[in-house]
Amino acid sequence: MLRSSAVLSLLVLVAMVLGGCASSAPDVGKDDFRIRDGQLYRSDDTMHTIRAFETPRLGACPGDLDCIVPTLVRVADVGGNTPCIPLQGLSDDASAIDPDHAQALKDLANRCKDQHMRLILKPLATVEGDAAKCEAATRAAATLGDGRILYWFTGEHGPAMAALFKELQPNLITMAASGADLAVVPAGTEAQGDALTVLLGDFMEANADQAHFILPDDPAMYAKLDEARRRPVELAPWTPDNSVLSEAERAEGFIALFNGTDLSGWGFQHGETEGSYSVKDGLLFCDGSGGPALYTRDRYDDFVLRFEFRIVEGGNSGVWIRAPRDCRQSKTGFEFQIMGDYGEEPTKTSTGAIYDVVAPLKNAGKPAGEWNTVELTLNGPVYKAILNGEVVQDINFDDDPELKHRLRRGFIAVQDHDHEAAFRNIRIKQL
Repeated sequence: MLRSSAVLSLLVLVAMVLGGCASSAPDVGKDDFRIRDGQLYRSDDTMHTIRAFETPRLGACPGDLDCIVPTLVRVADVGGNTPCIPLQGLSDDASAIDPDHAQALKDLANRCKDQHMRLILKPLATVEGDAAKCEAATRAAATLGDGRILYWFTGEHGPAMAALFKELQPNLITMAASGADLAVVPAGTEAQGDALTVLLGDFMEANADQAHFILPDDPAMYAKLDEARRRPVELAPWTPDNSVLSEAERAEGFIALFNGTDLSGWGFQHGETEGSYSVKDGLLFCDGSGGPALYTRDRYDDFVLRFEFRIVEGGNSGVWIRAPRDCRQSKTGFEFQIMGDYGEEPTKTSTGAIYDVVAPLKNAGKPAGEWNTVELTLNGPVYKAILNGEVVQDINFDDDPELKHRLRRGFIAVQDHDHEAAFRNIRIKQL
């Protein structure tokens, strides 16, 4: 067996023979990982705390929506944000990566970015033998080079190969047991040196908000993370104030999600104690300061949701439906889009749209400042939306490849998209 120093020498020689892999690295992109002031960032100004699950199946099908969407949805639903996959698509001797597979990985990295997630790739996980591992590490550096991915080098020679990879791609972020940007160590132990620590195994041994960790693809671990990430409002009892409902609605089985007095039954996205939402003149009012979204205490699956909203001219807001704990709610659950776009032609981002997927049948919104009435009905994959008495959505999610694997149970939330908006008469009937 080759010693680590010999492996590193061989890796450098392989890179030279392959020709030009060590050319100057591109500049760091705006959505690329970087480490600054002892913190991991996934963009210029957004920190990323790794809450990862190993999802090996995703590595074999990075271009298949029927595989991608359920995997990302499952991770985000419980508060995870980083799938971890082995590099596949290598030739038998690991001297080449199938170009279609390489492109699919880049597309997957872009999708993760779009869902406010990121991706960990293990370049050595599927190869045996020192020479093949050398080839795999070098080819990953030469062929992929995507700054939205973290590169985790496992095994005895992982540190040496991470070092070579860093020589070839100095702007990319590496992970290994030692000698890398991020030190991956078993949960319950401490890394040596100054590298950021990523805990491998049961996160319950160290579940600080800023702890980076990687969990196995185990249902018990998904359940544990979901429990650990609960917001304070989920831990407190809550009794809906149904006195604000009409007698007919109470008889139908509706409950009040908003009592017009305070934020009982609601909590801010990451457990914040305050945000841009408050109760003002009996309304759930958003001041547009860009604060965290406001979530219901409970998750819901099949229901009828009624509410009223108003928004300023040119404003942007929305209601997230079947939202996950973390990541981009409108891409994991979905969003009923709200815009101050009265009179404009309907698009996939106009009032009543399933945000960025399906345009409304018509733009039925009222002029800015006027109150709009909404009724949303969800029954499994069947979704119907009525805005101001007009049907704007009538769809079966199973018929849409982008929607059919999204969450069927989740939170309801109102977002702050930097514009003033207000809501009232929010009530729900579970089906």
